[in-house]
Amino acid sequence: SDETAIIEPEQARLQVYAALAARCRGIGYWSTTAIDGDSPGARERQLMMTQLNLELGLLEPWLATGSGVQLIPFTVEARQSESSKNNGRPKLTPKSAEANRRSERELSAALIRSEFGALLLPMWLEEHSQFVPGQLAASAATIVVPGGGETATAWQITTTGRVQNLTRETVAGGIRISLPKFDQTAAILVTSDPSMIEQINQRIAAIQDRSANAMVELCRLKLDRVRRVDQELQQLGVGQPDSRQLLGQAKLQYEMAEAKLKQQEYHIARQYAAVAMQLARILQRAHWDHAVAKLPTPLASPYALCFQTLPAHWRLMRSLDKLGKANDTNKLPSGDFEDLDTLIAAGWRHEQRTTPDTSSAAELNPTAKQGKYSLRLAVTPTIDEPTAFQFHTPPVTVTSPAVTVHAGQVVKISGWAKTIRP
Repeated sequence: SDETAIIEPEQARLQVYAALAARCRGIGYWSTTAIDGDSPGARERQLMMTQLNLELGLLEPWLATGSGVQLIPFTVEARQSESSKNNGRPKLTPKSAEANRRSERELSAALIRSEFGALLLPMWLEEHSQFVPGQLAASAATIVVPGGGETATAWQITTTGRVQNLTRETVAGGIRISLPKFDQTAAILVTSDPSMIEQINQRIAAIQDRSANAMVELCRLKLDRVRRVDQELQQLGVGQPDSRQLLGQAKLQYEMAEAKLKQQEYHIARQYAAVAMQLARILQRAHWDHAVAKLPTPLASPYALCFQTLPAHWRLMRSLDKLGKANDTNKLPSGDFEDLDTLIAAGWRHEQRTTPDTSSAAELNPTAKQGKYSLRLAVTPTIDEPTAFQFHTPPVTVTSPAVTVHAGQVVKISGWAKTIRP
């Protein structure tokens, strides 16, 4: 079903790089379905794992021998508005310009030092990417690496092209490295040993065709899936005004990637595929932002946790609207806590677990947001100098009577809770 929640391939990438930054020495992929199965998104995940494993293979000498990790904040530049290409390299115009500088909380680079030099892994861990990743791309990035050495040079490593010498300059406290483009993650080698560069180039040459093929196929599958969900959202009347333009641009980028792949220009093919996927992410995030705009938290809707289930989310919201307009009968009228006899007759139960150092209580209290009373649950210490308490079971519990519902029924649960102090 297209309403099955799936992990976006970009989320797998960010999780792997976050694990490397946490100094994990091995990466495992866990799935509830067969990795080579036909469940929604399975082939996309398989292709992303292929790409990630190729990257890990290239970076293995530093990941396996590095000692310790230092996290370094870095900055990115927003994409410039542009309608054409630059020297054959595609550039992207976002729907709304992002801020010139991103917060340190979202942008950090893991610095791993080893006998083979230093490996730098910048990552864009954007807020809410655990739900739906955004564009996660920039026209430039700047990183200041502490130390670095007077003779050290910086090289960007990819799976499809010869390592690229990056601009670097000595600044107070280290060296400043400029990355011409940034997309989700990157791998930068800082070394004074030029012999390592040719070794890496030879290893890249052996995998570049496989990497480019995986990325171009992944791009095709993701665009097809995003297009299907977008069409369904359009039919539900909650489409995005820029969707046709974004998908049209993404299709052109994919077609250029496919053409370059046939010409065995693997690096450019991968770049075009990456830009197409950026465009898809812009549309996905716009749909998600619209869907959760009026929710107190994305977790308020079980179908707002990923892009794939957004059509189900909008159908649920409409069901809730109808429920409110229909003024359906309150299935728990005693839940207003206005009368103790009514609570007892309805079958409410409460349980208290006292300890030698605490006392607990469940009572109707003459303060309320609505009406006259509210239910008050309290746990207080009974000793003169209380310390922090740890409860393995709740010290006081109040349980409502059973409520009869049927399969498929939409039920709205609402109420207020007031916490006097943490």
